[in-house]
Amino acid sequence: MISSLKQKNNMRWKKMNNVCCYVLCTVAAFSSSINICKADQLPDVFNNSAKERVVLSTQPYFTRPQSAIAELIALYEENGKTNHLCTVGYRWDDGHIMAFAHWQEAKMLALWEGSTDEDRPDTSLALSRRHWVFGKDTVKTTAEINGSTYLVTDKYWQEITDDCEKNGEQYTVAPFALNSSE
Repeated sequence: MISSLKQKNNMRWKKMNNVCCYVLCTVAAFSSSINICKADQLPDVFNNSAKERVVLSTQPYFTRPQSAIAELIALYEENGKTNHLCTVGYRWDDGHIMAFAHWQEAKMLALWEGSTDEDRPDTSLALSRRHWVFGKDTVKTTAEINGSTYLVTDKYWQEITDDCEKNGEQYTVAPFALNSSE
């Protein structure tokens, strides 16, 4: 499945106009004072295991959020309309960061693992292992997960998306064209 997503994404990448044309993202006014917040303000679903919230665009593996977001939108062929997304990350005591992107129009929460690939850093969000769509990939209780490695509870999804909307970096992506000459 990842291979087919990579192939599809590579085709989309080749079809995109230059970076100036398709990255029409605007970052909402965002105070640097929320770069790090205390754990007691983090979503309950982390059971106090996360230490702090981080602004992803300041972290090494998440340096091009606008391009990564545009790649995700193009993968799902939703580039013809305005889209709204936010990103949020959480750091654990060992330094590990867990990051998410919430796409409002798609009702999607994506796990964002970031990228160390200097040649293609923008594909990391589109090729994520997890894109949870509310109501499709969520269930009411943990018992309903029943061993699945893909499902999450409605509460998990909702708490992270609520926190992202309240404390994350906000992006509005204007419609952009894919170059059809290739």
